[in-house]
Amino acid sequence: MKKLLIFLLLSYTLFAKSPFYPIPTTLQSAICEKLAQESNRCDNGSTIDYYQHFQLANGKLLVFVYLNEHTISSQKNRGAVPLIVNSLGQWIIGVGEDIITEDIESIHQDPLQNIWVRALCQSEGVYPALYHSKDAIHWKRTILPQNREVNCCFETMDKPNFQLNTIKLTFRDLDNKVVKSWETSYQSAMSLEPQWHEVPNDNIPTLETYIAPNWSIEESKKNIIFKNINSPYKFSLPLSENNIKKLYHIQLGAFKTMRSAHTVMKKLNSMPYPLFTKKIKVNGKDYIKLLMGNFTSLKKAKFILNKIKKEHLKNKAVQEEAFILSTKY
Repeated sequence: MKKLLIFLLLSYTLFAKSPFYPIPTTLQSAICEKLAQESNRCDNGSTIDYYQHFQLANGKLLVFVYLNEHTISSQKNRGAVPLIVNSLGQWIIGVGEDIITEDIESIHQDPLQNIWVRALCQSEGVYPALYHSKDAIHWKRTILPQNREVNCCFETMDKPNFQLNTIKLTFRDLDNKVVKSWETSYQSAMSLEPQWHEVPNDNIPTLETYIAPNWSIEESKKNIIFKNINSPYKFSLPLSENNIKKLYHIQLGAFKTMRSAHTVMKKLNSMPYPLFTKKIKVNGKDYIKLLMGNFTSLKKAKFILNKIKKEHLKNKAVQEEAFILSTKY
């Protein structure tokens, strides 16, 4: 009886504490390797941040993450990787065409429990994209209907319409003046040569898999927390700040003339981020500051500062004058 009470007490303590579990280190390394691009790398101060999530019918959680470079420009394009986690904290990373480079607009699960991700590319135009998976692990890009003639460069796609055996996609131009729909079976849509058929635009209600929530979600200013309601397992991911109140720059010098600033800029053309100048007044005198980067994270700015100092050991300006400067908004 005494042993039973001790066991129950330990179990209660375990569940009461409900400890956080991080993404496994090996999985973090795989994510970093998949998403690494130029200066946006985990070994260069970038972090794995939350992007979107979806609760699957089998009780597992689908989470999309991206590499946050912590610069203003990096907020525009996010290559996202899908991850699966279950109630025991077992993680699986997506494979195949699993890096979604467009903006994710919505995630769906059809009556046959296939998963669909609707995305939109906004670069020199607007283009829809669709990804699919049968298990949320193996991903493929869906081949959309050809010759849609909605608009060559500016086109959107509605949320997919699911029926018992078919999927219908509706495309629009940005003015909603041209609206066309195509339909095919799930098996066809997920094949290499889908047989799309143009169909009338109707408003038949979509049929999606009912999903009983197995995860509770809480958001704080900096993190999103996922808790499995059937186990003590929970984890959190960083959230990128929506309202940036402060930016960090690396100052590489202050000069009396723009010519002097440009001379130094030419010598520092191998910097990992673009250089720019800013005019200021100090005691009534004009100066030109030479700055690099618009970082949203002090940690990232420090990382880059240390990195460039190691790479430019013989550059006096970098070694003696470079420091971090903040700007409030």
